[in-house]
Amino acid sequence: MMGLRTFLIALSSLLAMPLLAAESHVIGRVYDIAEPDALQEIQSRVSQIDWQKVMSEGVERNTAAQPVPLPGAKENRSRYHIPWYTAEFDVKDQTGAVIYPKGYRFNPLEHVRLPQRLVFIAEQDVPWAKNHLNTTDMVMITSGDYREIAVELERPVFILTEEVRDRMALQSVPAIVTQEGPTLRIEEHQRKL
Repeated sequence: MMGLRTFLIALSSLLAMPLLAAESHVIGRVYDIAEPDALQEIQSRVSQIDWQKVMSEGVERNTAAQPVPLPGAKENRSRYHIPWYTAEFDVKDQTGAVIYPKGYRFNPLEHVRLPQRLVFIAEQDVPWAKNHLNTTDMVMITSGDYREIAVELERPVFILTEEVRDRMALQSVPAIVTQEGPTLRIEEHQRKL
């Protein structure tokens, strides 16, 4: 055991010696670096860019970031909707057998449950939303800047797309969508002018 320890100490000393020698001695000619430091160049160029403007222009150009507008609700009402879905391709199991053929129509709510309420608002509905939101609600907007609304509501907000509007059969805002068994309950709240 003592011999193994001595051997390991000697071996580590031999391996460390070239490292120590490299730190203390310079072999060959040494020249100053003529190029600017790459990190300083990057930092310099980044500091010259107006990032707020770049990000705003990017959002304006991005059509996916444009919410789908909906009119304000004229009255309080509740209605129900089944979000039927038609398979766009054959759904196969692990062996390749078709379990749902293309064109098969089903109600997804018979198989899954919405994890939270979905709240749909326009930018003028933000004060209403502050008084009606639960901490677990998912918020989708139909107008306005999602970043500003997210800051004001102190939560993430998402942009309403045509697909979601159509799937949920949304007609006006503000609206709260919840799942009741295999159906969606859509509560439209009259917009106060």
